[in-house]
Amino acid sequence: MQNWRSPWWILVSGVFPVGALLALATQIFYIIAPQLDGESKTAWYILGISLSLLGLGQLGYYLFLHFNRAKSNLYYHIAVYILFFCWLLGYLLNGETLIPNDIPTWMLSDEARFYPIGFLMPNMAFSMYSIIAFLTNFEIDPKPLHNLFGAFSVALISYIGLNVMIISGIPERYFPHIAILGLFSMSTLFFFFLGRSIYIFGHRPWSAWSQWDVLIKGILGIAFPIWGLMLNNSQIGYLPEHVFGNFSSPWFYALAVVNGVLFTLPNYPHPLYRLVLFLLRSLFFPYILYFALVFLPFLPLAIPAILAIGTGFLMLTPVILLVLQSATWIKDLQFLQNHYPKFGMIMSAVLGACLLPSFLYFSAVQDRKALHQALDYVYAPDFDNPSTFKIADARLARVFAAIQQNKRRRSMDIGGNSTPYLSHFYNSMVLDNLTLSDRKLNKLEAIFLGKDLQFFPETIQRNSIPQIKTAQVESKWNEIDQSWTSTLHLELENPSRNLEEYRTLFSLPDGALIQDYYLYIGKEKVKGELAEKKTATWIYEQIRNNTRRDPGLLSYLDAKTLSLRVYPFQAKEVRKTGFTVIHKEAFQLTLDQNHELTFGELPRNQNLTAPIIIGNGQVAYIPMALCKTLPKVKLMPHYHFIVDCSAKSKKHINAQIADLENLIRERKLPKETLHFHLANRDVNTLTQNENWQAAIRNEAKVGGFFAERAFEKILYSYTDQPLKHYPVMVLVTENLPILPEFTPRMAHFVYNGLQYYHLGHKALEETDFWGNSAPSGAEPQAIDAVAYPNAQQPLAYLSTQQLVHLPKNQAASSLKKGSWESAALLQAEWRHLEAHPELGETTWQNLIKKSFNTGLLTPETAYLVLENESQRRLLRMKQKQVLQGKKAFDVGEEPVRMSEPGFWVLLGLMLLIVYWRKMRV
Repeated sequence: MQNWRSPWWILVSGVFPVGALLALATQIFYIIAPQLDGESKTAWYILGISLSLLGLGQLGYYLFLHFNRAKSNLYYHIAVYILFFCWLLGYLLNGETLIPNDIPTWMLSDEARFYPIGFLMPNMAFSMYSIIAFLTNFEIDPKPLHNLFGAFSVALISYIGLNVMIISGIPERYFPHIAILGLFSMSTLFFFFLGRSIYIFGHRPWSAWSQWDVLIKGILGIAFPIWGLMLNNSQIGYLPEHVFGNFSSPWFYALAVVNGVLFTLPNYPHPLYRLVLFLLRSLFFPYILYFALVFLPFLPLAIPAILAIGTGFLMLTPVILLVLQSATWIKDLQFLQNHYPKFGMIMSAVLGACLLPSFLYFSAVQDRKALHQALDYVYAPDFDNPSTFKIADARLARVFAAIQQNKRRRSMDIGGNSTPYLSHFYNSMVLDNLTLSDRKLNKLEAIFLGKDLQFFPETIQRNSIPQIKTAQVESKWNEIDQSWTSTLHLELENPSRNLEEYRTLFSLPDGALIQDYYLYIGKEKVKGELAEKKTATWIYEQIRNNTRRDPGLLSYLDAKTLSLRVYPFQAKEVRKTGFTVIHKEAFQLTLDQNHELTFGELPRNQNLTAPIIIGNGQVAYIPMALCKTLPKVKLMPHYHFIVDCSAKSKKHINAQIADLENLIRERKLPKETLHFHLANRDVNTLTQNENWQAAIRNEAKVGGFFAERAFEKILYSYTDQPLKHYPVMVLVTENLPILPEFTPRMAHFVYNGLQYYHLGHKALEETDFWGNSAPSGAEPQAIDAVAYPNAQQPLAYLSTQQLVHLPKNQAASSLKKGSWESAALLQAEWRHLEAHPELGETTWQNLIKKSFNTGLLTPETAYLVLENESQRRLLRMKQKQVLQGKKAFDVGEEPVRMSEPGFWVLLGLMLLIVYWRKMRV
């Protein structure tokens, strides 16, 4: 049987990988092309065209063989190996020309240089296998030991040659070229002899080695794989942990043992015994195939690994086992087809081989379902129809642990926590190739599993060293639209001698939206690009933390608070930036506490004395002059006690009840003003407070103290319909509550919505969502709230908002760029989405599209100034990926890396060890 000569192998090993490599290379070139010089682009074109021709040549040869029902020949495989060998040499010798060192690592990972080796190695390995098969004639009784001696001789010659190179003092500029040429040339000879010996072993009857059969198979199939796993996981030896990836799961060891035992078992000539053995070997064949694919790209490193660490031959074990187990499988099939139908045998083997991959697939599908339910519960709740979370804690714990393990790490971690290929598969299936930040993952674990909250630095640092030097507002009145367009011009100065970032927070009134942003980079005024907020923030952070170029970012932190960031500022440097606001009324804005700016002309506001109904009766804008004339309604304080019923509250529950009883008694709080919300990972609001003490004691103590959800439910009840009271929210806990990162939904639009209290040990402390706190003094009193349109049947109480949703409210279908009415409708729409997060991804995506079409900044978008076209291209590519995923997913905290270890990192490590050993001698 010579199935390896089938043209399908050309398609699988050659055409598909070359096509995939060309697609990846095209994407990489698209990103970095604006930063390449003429020499680099020429190198890209030459190598790209030559690779395309090689791929087309293989495709043409496949079609020729397919339609002529012919098989491949020796000369084709020799030609393929030589041509791709030369192409790889050309690629490696021009590596720094193709991807210059000044390309930022966050834009393009170091592992991108490794892609050609990874994708072309299967092609070259198959060609080598075919050449060996063609040149091995069993009629002349070839000796495997002779070939093993040849492989050993090549390794010895390589060792001598390396020492000669080190001693002879070859000029540094020639050393890499000679090293690469020598590495690949000697690897070719090494694998020819080694592969030929393995081929002879695998295709000879094992009866010829009967006295050594079990020993050889046991060493290759059991001892070497376990040894390799332990070495990789730093359980023995001195290598860094997870050099080739994270294979520390007990399943890898268990599968290695079972697969090795099945490989070692003798092939007795009993049909039923061989049938069971054949099916079990088929079942575990994907395991050894997976490890062969993992180590195949690193075959050129086998000789340096053997010379460097002695145990480098373990890198060869998966590939050797793949060849031997494939030969064993074929022998089983040849034996069994004399006793059973061949087609049935093959189909059974295929189905068996699909079991392990199918298990991984369906496990990932279930993880995806569980994760999406958890994310929807936390980030997309339906406040009108609250649901109870029903996924088992053990399932969620496994999902969170898998996400944490499969997170990609920086390339210098050499493998990190991720598992080659499997991590990428898991991330694509479960996370849509995005991620969950460590902050968000910890929050989910705290909510559902009751784990401790970890400390993370503030998302936005509030103290800025650079300050405003000058600030000027230019306002223009639009007679047609009856609105203002105001541009704020800022000069920012860094008074220190250090590299600094400017940061400031501010708020705009209702009906005022930003529609443009600019930043001077040098002497050039660069306009900001409107992008999805998570993507823009990620790009900004990568530039700020890695390349220190010139980004500027303007975005919302919540529904009202905006953040402006500019980086970097050199010592004593002055930089210019600014943004444009479209607004109906003039207003005053205070920046950095000491710069009070006026947008528009305040006297014109007196002309607006009636509500402005926009969008076919969907939204009403209430001018400030009208607010002063509207009736006021007295709102009484109602206490909303958010009681900790988490898993950690068990030992404090009686003390919490006692503190509540003391507070209610001392302040003589009327029963009708008391509301109790029992919070763990869910929030149970008591409808009656007759026996609230017993209800608290009987509530299940599970999960974490999800105070954020309680805040949201309380605030929603006040925005959904106007009530005759306002909330006084009180946390009752001895533990750390799970709070929002900035402010909870709807907090800005409810009287007293930004304040809450903390009750503990008879002391009531007043605080807010910005972290300001002080002991509570006077009790909350009745307040006068502005009611619209009247006090008898108000649609809303106006706290800080001037936009009121009318009963006919629905999403606007068509918005115009530069129109104030469109701006107000868009703002009303995102306010509606904040109160109804259950509307999901489609509404979120539509809101972003409307932001892009109108140029108006929303809480889901951000204005970002970038320095060059490469950054803009990467922004657009990343943004497309984000918009296709789930809203709750994150772009990442670190540059996205390939999960496999770096070729050059490993090669450098091995050469250093060789050199260190030589110096010791």
